[in-house]
Order: sequence, then C-alpha cells, then structure tokens
Amino acid sequence: MDSTSGCGAVYFPILLCQKALGHWDIWLGQGSAEDLHKFLQIASWLTANQDAEGGWDTWNLASQCQDSQYRYSAMTQGQALSVMARAHLLTRNDSFERASRSAMKLMCKPVQDGGVCWYEDGDVFLEEFPGASRETVLNGWIFALFGVYDYVLQFSDDNARSFHGDTSASLARRLDEYDAGFWSYYNSGAKRLASPFYHRLHLSQLAALNQVLQEASLKLTLEAWTRYERNRFYKSRAVLVKGIQKLIEPGPVPIIASSR
Repeated sequence: MDSTSGCGAVYFPILLCQKALGHWDIWLGQGSAEDLHKFLQIASWLTANQDAEGGWDTWNLASQCQDSQYRYSAMTQGQALSVMARAHLLTRNDSFERASRSAMKLMCKPVQDGGVCWYEDGDVFLEEFPGASRETVLNGWIFALFGVYDYVLQFSDDNARSFHGDTSASLARRLDEYDAGFWSYYNSGAKRLASPFYHRLHLSQLAALNQVLQEASLKLTLEAWTRYERNRFYKSRAVLVKGIQKLIEPGPVPIIASSR
C-alpha cells in the first residue's frame, strides 16, 4: 500500500492481517488452495517482520515517517495473533508459536512502557491508538480482544487466559461509556460519534463477542444499539452530528491502498 506522505510503498500490518483472515475464511468455505497459500504467505511475513519487542510498527507508517513513542497498536497485535494462531493450528510450525507468545507479551505491556495496554482503576483497556492519555477506540479494543481469545484457544498460557478475562470484564463494565443514547460512540474520551459504518461494525462485533462471553450487558447493549440502527430519526441525527464533527475536527489524510 502507499501512504500520501512521500514515503513510498509500505506494508501496513493491520491491512495485511485483515487480508490474511479474509483468505482464511475463503479457504474454509471453498477449499481454495490459492487462498490457503496466500494466508500462509502473510502469516510467514508476520513472523519474519516482527521486531525484538514482539510487535509490528504500525503508526510510524501512518505518520509521515516520523519516529513515534507510540508505534504499536493493540489492533495490530490482536489481528496478528488471530492470523498466527490459525497458522499454527494448521501447520504446527514452532515459529508461529514463538511469534505469538512474543506478540502476547507486548499486548500485556502498559502503554507507558511502550506497549498497547492501559491499566486504570482495575480495568484493562486495549489501545488501538496508544498515547499520553487513554483514548480507547471501541472497535479496535474488540478486534484486539478477539486476537487474545484466539491465542488462549491455541496455546497454553494461564497469564494470557487471566488477561483475557480481565479485559473482557472491563469491556462489559465500560460499554455504557460508548452509548450516546441514540447511537454508539467511536471512542471514549473525545466521545466522537461512530459513523454508520462503524456503528454497524460495533453491532457485528458485539454479536460475535456475545457468543463467546454470554455476558448480559453485552446482549442488552447489542439490543439497544440495534434499535438505534433501525430508527430512521436516530440514524439521521447520527449522520448529521457526525458530519458536524468532521467539519469541526477534520481527521488526518487517509492512507490509500494500492494495487501493487
């Protein structure tokens, strides 16, 4: 993919992980040897390009090639864990287990120490965009949580299993912070309303998460947010408010995927 910063072609790890998981799903559904090959090719790239800390530099690639103290992302770590756990399940190659354990170690590391996890008042947050203050993006937290779940299913690790329980419980307790009363919020502190795309993504994520956790608060939130989605007035209001937010606080220049 290309950035617009003049840095040339870069391999953005979040998109690569999503591509790998897409190939995995197609292989499961259709038995396509080509998709299986592409999945394993990306999984192998992840192990070859993991750094000594157990992570993949994510935000340096998206910030005009400037060095950043907060270069990792819980979303990258989680989706990479989802890829490598599947690759290990399929191949039993030890390199995928070693890379997964290293990635899990970084996932648990506090943001203040260069990691992607924020520990606050007994809760455990997984930060898609680590920074000097907590600004937890809901969809990134859930994607990261899925990766931790895939890891504990595949590998024996009591600490990771406990970590998964802690951050799952935190998510269930903190979900109300993402409820605007008529729509969902994209993130916590700044309370930016989710776009219609991200609101629908929240619904899909919560539905999948509820199948795993069977948590009453998840089910209630899913039901409420589904009602928001079906209410034309609420949806129109959300689109209007989101549009105003974008005018007042325009986001960064997006990274554009390239066909190369």
